[in-house]
Amino acid sequence: MKRIGEFINAIKAYQGKKTLGKAVSISVLNQVVSSGSNFALGLYLIRALSLVDFGLYSIGFAITLFYAGIGNALFFTQMVVNVPDKPPSQQAGYVASMGAADAGFCILTFLVALLVFPIGGFLMSWFENYVEFGIAVAAASGSYHFKELFTRYAYTTRKEIWALKVNLAVAMMLGCLLTVQSLRDVPITAVGALWLYACAQMAGVVVGQILAKLPFATVRIGQMRSDVKEAWEGARWAVPTNIIYTLRGQAHTIVTTVLTGPVGVAYLSAARLLVTPAIFILPPLSQIALPRFATARTQNKKHLLQLGLQFTAIVLMVSFLYSGALLFFLTPITQLVLGDKYAPDMQLAIAWCFFVCIHIICINATMVAQVLKRFRYILMISIATVFVMLCAIYVLYNLLGISGIIYGMAAGDVFLSVMAWRLVVKECSQ
Repeated sequence: MKRIGEFINAIKAYQGKKTLGKAVSISVLNQVVSSGSNFALGLYLIRALSLVDFGLYSIGFAITLFYAGIGNALFFTQMVVNVPDKPPSQQAGYVASMGAADAGFCILTFLVALLVFPIGGFLMSWFENYVEFGIAVAAASGSYHFKELFTRYAYTTRKEIWALKVNLAVAMMLGCLLTVQSLRDVPITAVGALWLYACAQMAGVVVGQILAKLPFATVRIGQMRSDVKEAWEGARWAVPTNIIYTLRGQAHTIVTTVLTGPVGVAYLSAARLLVTPAIFILPPLSQIALPRFATARTQNKKHLLQLGLQFTAIVLMVSFLYSGALLFFLTPITQLVLGDKYAPDMQLAIAWCFFVCIHIICINATMVAQVLKRFRYILMISIATVFVMLCAIYVLYNLLGISGIIYGMAAGDVFLSVMAWRLVVKECSQ
């Protein structure tokens, strides 16, 4: 009987590994579709837009990511962390409740943009040039963020194939829209590119709801208010942390915009595009890891630490291999990917490769700390990180020029990584 039990356990362990392997395969494919479509869009726009318009698009896309980060901190990160604590029969209703609250947040944001930007353009002449741009950014931000509800839900329920279908819908719609745009005689602008992006994201929303069938009709205001109140316990720390995280992650855009304007942002964003494939693997694995980390937290914190370290090692190894290949073939890759507008820049490429590797360590550390629900601690060390980063940027920019901005950002991530991993090791070793 003992051997029979061991045999059954071995089969279960094999099936678990097979299921995880399938989830990883689907998730990697999903990321290829999702990030690949964004990457392809970036390549298209680099050639189709002027330097000024590509710089404006890069600024608008950075704002979109910032907005999505705020929404994730308010709703979706809390949702994923709290779902394991809900009875299985109530989990779909809980996700629908959080999704309804998030939809209200997105709609309110767009309505504010519709009011603020036209009024601002009427009161300030210089602001008038950015009215259409601001509204387009609001549309892209809300649609991109709300689509994430369905991908998060897919990973939380271990139905990764749904996330793949959602992002396939986005990619297909984006491809169709760009094809139509290329056939028109009217050249595309930054505003037009952002609207195309928003429409493609809404296609993902439609497909996501068709697949998930979230019971939005059963959501009640009282329950939604209660769920949001529960989420706020973590979100009140996660939101300012995300703001600080964005200031760190987009410091190159902010500083370069101030110093050189959209053209400088265009050059820096083009160089960053070269290292984008190095981090393709991070989001899909993170989507798989976060729910499993949350489950491990409720069972065995030492196992959570082990999972966190293994996950970091895997993603870091992939980034090392990609960075080495990129730097070795930098000149032909730059000419092939970016075209004649952008000359190869080894200093910028090395800086971005270094930043990506450090950033991966930092992201994984903070993700495990989030699973431990140490949002306040993450906020405190994130605030300290901003000061470290700003000091490093000031010193390194004066020494190295524009690449010093990137190294300064990496210095901030080094500090945050050390502090976050220190907390994780301490908590998981108890």
